[in-house]
Amino acid sequence: MPTDPLSRENTYVLDSESGTEMARIILQDRMVTKCMGGAISEREDAEIAAMHDILDIACGPGAWVLDMAFAYPKIQVTGIDISGLLEAEEVPGVHVFHAGTGRHEGRLVTAGGRVLGVTAVGDDLAIAVDRAYAGVKRIHFEGMHYRTDIARRALGEARAR
Repeated sequence: MPTDPLSRENTYVLDSESGTEMARIILQDRMVTKCMGGAISEREDAEIAAMHDILDIACGPGAWVLDMAFAYPKIQVTGIDISGLLEAEEVPGVHVFHAGTGRHEGRLVTAGGRVLGVTAVGDDLAIAVDRAYAGVKRIHFEGMHYRTDIARRALGEARAR
């Protein structure tokens, strides 16, 4: 495991021409085709039925920011009230996905180290990143933290191409 937090292994920018990304895009196409009533083979239908991953379905550039509890990954932080999710989703193109959340006495609380994933789409990567961070800034829970260096580096690399 790399010790440098800025190493390439810790970067989540996907190359649209990579085999992994292409496989994801093909699977998304099959899912959308099926959802819209299109014809797919029995084998493709079985692959979709056997999936255990969540696929994102969007067009264009996107960004994802992970909100983590203060002690992650050393300990799992539970029971801390979370607020601002509705406000975050008011940002255009932003959606909040739950990872380590739960309910306690009717309140939304942390239930793990990786708490929320804030995603956003935009006309270009810079807009998507700005929107994702605008959403993150509306969410609050004690000890929340997230990284900003990965997105800055990805934007720099995208501009250099």
